[in-house]
Amino acid sequence: MGWPDWALAWHHTIGFGIIGPMPESHVLRSVRGHGRGHYAATSSQQDVLDFSSTMRAKFERAPLDDEQQFLWDSVNAERSKGWASELLTAEQLDVHYPAGWASIPTFCHVQPTGKRRRIDNGRAPLHNAATAYTETTTMCTPFHPALMSVCCVP
Repeated sequence: MGWPDWALAWHHTIGFGIIGPMPESHVLRSVRGHGRGHYAATSSQQDVLDFSSTMRAKFERAPLDDEQQFLWDSVNAERSKGWASELLTAEQLDVHYPAGWASIPTFCHVQPTGKRRRIDNGRAPLHNAATAYTETTTMCTPFHPALMSVCCVP
């Protein structure tokens, strides 16, 4: 099939580590050789675990409002479609991940059309800061198609 990273599907099923460098998929452009090596992690595993524990306690005390009900319903909708596992307790996660685990909070975003979407917030609990990225995406400018047509069309 020629897919560069056969482990990518496994990582999406089992999960990615959140601390340190992400494994290279060889699908995106490597940041190595571009003078950077990788995007460095700026938070430690302990920072993430401590912050996650504090945040979970805060959310557990909060009353259930309309947006939180939407988030709960969207998770259950994914479970009913087979896209998500059964709900796990903190004790079950402690057994499965004895070195520690951290949750990612979500929030409800209302689009201009009125449609609501569940958004994962990896920045708030320091997950993003604890991850070192070894690859990056590349995007064209809006002018790229015009430049290509001038350069490549006879």
